[in-house]
Amino acid sequence: MNTSIARYAATSFVVAGAFGLAACSTVPAPTQQMGVAKSAIEQAQHVGAAQYASAELLVATDKMARADTAAHAEKYVQARRLAEEVEVDAQLAQVTATSTKSAAAVHELNKSTQDLRQEIERGAQAPGNQ
Repeated sequence: MNTSIARYAATSFVVAGAFGLAACSTVPAPTQQMGVAKSAIEQAQHVGAAQYASAELLVATDKMARADTAAHAEKYVQARRLAEEVEVDAQLAQVTATSTKSAAAVHELNKSTQDLRQEIERGAQAPGNQ
């Protein structure tokens, strides 16, 4: 009788283990996260990341390619992790591009203001204006 109980227990553990492994292997495809990552790259490109944050955008697009490869190989955990990293990298590219463009605009505005001041000073110092 002890032998049949031991066999039953062993069989139960094997079956439970098989179900446990099957549950672990049914990680869903990260479809939503992949879409969010691709959208983040598109938004970064839209604000000029290719010109103003090319290094950051390159990191994001390279990781996106790796995430796609992992998803096609059904390595969904890896694909999800990469897609999450892509989203952050693309957001960094977007912020960097926006910041760089803003700094360039401020520099141009300061230069225009300086040029205008110099023009006003020349006009005030011209003969006949005194």
